[in-house]
Amino acid sequence: MYTFDNNDNKNNNNNDSYKNAKNKIGRCGRFFSPSFPQNYPPKSSCTYLFRGISDQVVGVLFEEIKLETTVYSCLDSNDYILARDGSDVTDHVIQQICSRDEYDDDDDDRMMRIMMTSSKRHLFVDFIVDDCHQGKGFKASYSFLASERQWFPNCDVNFTSVKFKSGFFTSPNYPIPYSDVTAVMCRYLFAGVGLERVQLTFSQLDLSHPADDSKSHGCDGIDSLTVTSYVRGLPRDIGVYCKRAKPPLIMSSDNRLEVNLVTYEGQKSHQGRGFRAKFAFVTDFGIKSGTKADDVACGYAYHSTKSGSKGSITSPNYPGLYPRSTECHYFFYGRPNEYVKIHFNYFDLDGTFPKCIGDDYVQFSNFNLRISDRKFMRYCGRLGGSMLLNDVISDGNFFRVTFSSNEVYDGFGFEAVYQFIEAYSQY
Repeated sequence: MYTFDNNDNKNNNNNDSYKNAKNKIGRCGRFFSPSFPQNYPPKSSCTYLFRGISDQVVGVLFEEIKLETTVYSCLDSNDYILARDGSDVTDHVIQQICSRDEYDDDDDDRMMRIMMTSSKRHLFVDFIVDDCHQGKGFKASYSFLASERQWFPNCDVNFTSVKFKSGFFTSPNYPIPYSDVTAVMCRYLFAGVGLERVQLTFSQLDLSHPADDSKSHGCDGIDSLTVTSYVRGLPRDIGVYCKRAKPPLIMSSDNRLEVNLVTYEGQKSHQGRGFRAKFAFVTDFGIKSGTKADDVACGYAYHSTKSGSKGSITSPNYPGLYPRSTECHYFFYGRPNEYVKIHFNYFDLDGTFPKCIGDDYVQFSNFNLRISDRKFMRYCGRLGGSMLLNDVISDGNFFRVTFSSNEVYDGFGFEAVYQFIEAYSQY
C-alpha cells in the first residue's frame, strides 16, 4: 500500500511519484501504476490511500489509462481500477475503471481521462491486475482540496454539493422576459463529490427568437441553452436547446455538469421569459428500485425474499436521457426453486441491432461478476422493427442484467418488469 498524506506542517516539493517511498506528504502530487510508462508486471496489484485532514476532500485526475481490454462490462475485466469513498475496502465504490474494446484507441484525443472527487477526507484506490495480458497502466495526479467552496450569486454561478444538495436556477430576471438589447452569456457550473451525479429537471424553457429564423440551422445564431457533461474527462455537449424546446430530464456522466445560456442582440418577434430548472446531486443514478450494491459504482440487488415476487427496473435517469459512459448492473436473487423473468415495456438505446458493436447495450448473464455468459446476445436500438426482445428467462435462481452506454450518443433507456417465478411455471 502506498499512502499519501496532506500535512500542512511539512513541505515536500519532490512529490512526483511513489517510486522511492511508501509514504508521501504534500498538498498535491502524482502517482503511477507499477513500471509506468512501461507495461505493468503480471499480478502487480497495488493500493493507494490518500489521507486528508479535517474539512478536506481528495481530487484525483487519471491523465492516461491503458489497461488490458475487455469486450464486455467492467465486471468481466481482469485488470481494473476501483476507487472507494473512504479509507478501506469496506467503503462505497464511487468509480470502477477498465479499458473497453471500443475505447482501445491510440489516438490521444480518445485516451481515457477520468476525474473524481471524494466526499470525505480519505480516498482508497485499488489497482487490480491478473497474470495474463498487461497494458501500459496509468498516470494520475492528486490534490487535497478544501471542502467549502464559494457560491457566486450572479450570471456565472457555481453550485457545489458541499453547500447545495438541490435547488433551483434560472435565467436572469426570470420570470420577467430578459432583454434583447444586450447580448448575454451566462454559465452555471455544478460540481459534486464522490459517487454523486448532477440531475437537471427543466420546468420551463422559453427563449427569444426572431420572426424569420428560417435561415438558422437548428439553434445556430439564435438564443440557446447548451448542456455539457464531462465524459472520460472531456467536455461533451448533451444537447443544445432553443425557442420552447424544453430539455428532457438530464444526468451528468460524472460529478460535473455545465449549462451555458447565450443570447444575441437585435429585434426579436418573441420575447422569451428564459428558463427555470431544478438541480439535484444524486447518488442513486435515478434508479428508484432495488437495494444499492456497494461493490460496484452502479449496482442494485433484487431479492425475492425482500423485494417481493415482482417489480420494475429502469435505466439510469429514466424517463430522461441516460448518462453517457455509464455502466449499471441489476442482480436478481431468487429462492432455490425460482427463475427470473424480465419483460421490457420500453427500450430505446442508441445502436444498430443485431451487431451492437461499440453501441449502448443491455446484456444478460446467468453468472455473477467476472464471468461472461455467451448464451445471450447484446441488445440495442429501439423496441420493435428489427429488434424484437421477447421475455428473457434465467437458467436458475440468479440473474444479472447489465446496462452499458458509450461516450458518443444517448437515448431514453428502458423500463422493464421482473418476476420471480417457480420452476414449473416458467413457460
